[in-house]
Amino acid sequence: MLKKLDEAAKLVKKRVVVVVDEFQQLSEITDHAVEATIRHAMQYSSHVSYIFSGSYRHMLLGMFNDKNRPFYNSCEVMQIDRIEEGDYIAFIQKAAQEKWKKKIEDKALEKIFEVTEYHPSYINRICGYFWLIGEIPKYDTVIAYWNDFVLSKKGEFSESLLRLSKNKKK
Repeated sequence: MLKKLDEAAKLVKKRVVVVVDEFQQLSEITDHAVEATIRHAMQYSSHVSYIFSGSYRHMLLGMFNDKNRPFYNSCEVMQIDRIEEGDYIAFIQKAAQEKWKKKIEDKALEKIFEVTEYHPSYINRICGYFWLIGEIPKYDTVIAYWNDFVLSKKGEFSESLLRLSKNKKK
């Protein structure tokens, strides 16, 4: 499929970018044949570029730095740190100013950062919710939304915990 994608891109004279998030999940497959197949297609692609990302940095780095793995030395590695609080504040407050003509209370922003631990997808989820309903986030409404969100994910979290090995559960 990846080779065909490169061929199609050549035919239409376009560049294609394939982005694979949570790429480190491949490392849970004990056989490295899938990694080797992807690397092979990647090596011979002239019109397709690949971006591999993931949230478990040590696992990703292991895939690209281990001499016994197919992706060893195959890519440029870029480490991207978490977005800084000041950058989040500036971006969110500018968006709030545009949407509601006022800033979000510091207490509400602090609660967003506290519950999300600065994880981008959770910050996006909370802010996205309030932007969609058209209500400026307040301390108590952030807590209420977060509690509802966590409760809605209870089954998903429980299933993830059940799949862990005894060692990981410890």
